[in-house]
Amino acid sequence: MSFFAAGRSRCDARRVTVSFRAMARVRCVRQSPSDIPIEKTWCARIRRDRQLPISRWPLSQFGYELETKGHNCRHCQSLADKWSVMKYFVHVPKTAGTSLGAAVFGAQSATSSVYPIYSGLNKRMADEARSSLTSDSVVFGHFAFGAHVLFGDKNPTYATVMRDPLERVVSLYRHHARFDSSPYFEFIKKEKLSLRDFVESCVTPETNNEMVRIFSASYRYLPLLEDRLANHWWSVTKKLPTRQINEGFRLRRALKNLDKYFSHIGFVDELPQTADFLAKWLGVSQGGLVIARENVFPGPREELSAGDRRVIENANELDLELFGLMRQRGRV
Repeated sequence: MSFFAAGRSRCDARRVTVSFRAMARVRCVRQSPSDIPIEKTWCARIRRDRQLPISRWPLSQFGYELETKGHNCRHCQSLADKWSVMKYFVHVPKTAGTSLGAAVFGAQSATSSVYPIYSGLNKRMADEARSSLTSDSVVFGHFAFGAHVLFGDKNPTYATVMRDPLERVVSLYRHHARFDSSPYFEFIKKEKLSLRDFVESCVTPETNNEMVRIFSASYRYLPLLEDRLANHWWSVTKKLPTRQINEGFRLRRALKNLDKYFSHIGFVDELPQTADFLAKWLGVSQGGLVIARENVFPGPREELSAGDRRVIENANELDLELFGLMRQRGRV
């Protein structure tokens, strides 16, 4: 019995029952999980078993994608909204994101559009960008987890690259001390700050558990309000520019978000694997992304003193634990 003769098909690989009903246009983009080649395009409303609501069914995992061009029935549009999969690459500062970004923006394909965000994401910016984004767009830049909420995206997928927290903070200091366009260049030169002084000044949150901050963040109204109030209380009571975090619940939240929403977690010393992953995201050929190292520190690499190491470790206990767990899991 052919695949199309059956109104109902059982996917042997994933044990998922798929029912076909009228009016949503669906096109198969690869072989089905049971290795039955499918080439036909048809109109059908698709319903999943009762175990999972239709709005949460990751259709692309089963070899199909919605085809809505030239077919504007309301059922198609409804399903397209539910099954659209926008992609978000979170560029953690000083994790080779500039190098990856140069490769990504230079290899935009016909199947994906890359939208850069480097000036601080907010609701107004997301609303303005939404008209130029499609379901296969890649949002790339400096923003935290939860950006999909601002875009009204119900089915997001994220990717990122991590770096050893000690190396990342050292690289951050060297960057700000080297480039006069940096927001902290004048501050470092005027105060003659060493690496240790820079971390202890708390002038930027990027020296304090920055990865946990990013992956545990939320763009919803109440969490943002709570953060603003806490930051204000810290500045009044501690007389320091930025609030330092070390709460265990943030680490747990970051781990939960990484497990649930991130399809790729790479590492700075393993960039070729991330390049291959991004090539698939963009729809370019394997090896189509050429990564040239950008913003590489040209000077000699001095070994951290015991005092500097201890200061950075104390300010990044959560990041060190998060990085160690991700390394142990081998999430590449």
